[in-house]
Amino acid sequence: MLDELTVPVEEVEELLLERGWTDGLPVHAPTVVRVEDFLERSGLDRNEVIGPVPSARGIATVENVAVNAVMAGCRPEHLKVVVAAVKALIEEPFNLYVVQCTTNPVTPLTVVNGPARQDCGLSSGRGLVGPGRDANGVVGRAVRFVMGNIGGSFDDLIDMANHGSPLKYTFCVAEAEEESPWEPLHVWLGYRADQSVVTTVPVEGLVDVIPSYGNTQATHLIDHFGHAMRTLGTCYYWSQGNPVLIVNPTHAAILANAGWDRASLQEALFEEARIPVDSMKMGNIPVGDWTVVDGKVLGFQRPEDTYIVVAGAEGGHHTLYGMGFALSYATSAAV
Repeated sequence: MLDELTVPVEEVEELLLERGWTDGLPVHAPTVVRVEDFLERSGLDRNEVIGPVPSARGIATVENVAVNAVMAGCRPEHLKVVVAAVKALIEEPFNLYVVQCTTNPVTPLTVVNGPARQDCGLSSGRGLVGPGRDANGVVGRAVRFVMGNIGGSFDDLIDMANHGSPLKYTFCVAEAEEESPWEPLHVWLGYRADQSVVTTVPVEGLVDVIPSYGNTQATHLIDHFGHAMRTLGTCYYWSQGNPVLIVNPTHAAILANAGWDRASLQEALFEEARIPVDSMKMGNIPVGDWTVVDGKVLGFQRPEDTYIVVAGAEGGHHTLYGMGFALSYATSAAV
């Protein structure tokens, strides 16, 4: 933090850019006055230690997370969600060290459930992963700033991604719990419905799944989802990870009305995602015997490894499939 009374804000912002402490886009200078006011209005304990953030293993505290949240453009009420996301990211199953250092274009999808969605103004509807005036962009960006400035991934010697990904700028959504025919994600994970929970899911990239307009039966939807999930990538290289489907409310209603609940849909997708070994040409065979069962390559190890989130525009024809990252698993933390 720098004192805006002695250093012009413009110089602070230029200094942050020169030192590689930003994502390259304009930021809000984290001056002492701004950060102090931000922390006071957030109501959180600035001295709370969250823990080491791989790969650099800098120690995240509420205070230095707040500095990054201010830079990203967050409001004070957003800090609790960003802190919870950091707590989830540093849990061992997420394996943030590998996520930060891999050559793959992997990034965490931050999913928010519970009352914090409304408290923070997070979007679960149309355009939720795109630009807009909701909080999704700044909250996701703050998570990336923590990964970059405390975890070290803004350093090219740590982030080795060959191509990178636009999702690395920001990737945060809220679940459309009120429009979902199924229990919310956090309830499925064992939390109370009235709790606010942040779940971080490692994602390699997104595929837009568009079933034909005339084929809106549940079996058609599942068939289309399965085709998308059979995309060759790291999940098939090791048959591990957590693929995620962001199912729009209309598709979810069609499936639920046909009798599909979350568990039965996961079972069906587990079968649909398997690829016959004979169809994998040019020696593109995964490593390890555990990836092949009954002559088919598993996309992932268990039906429940697929995360299903209901979100997006109602009446839409699109569902998003996010390919899992084979060396990392989803984690959650209460807000």
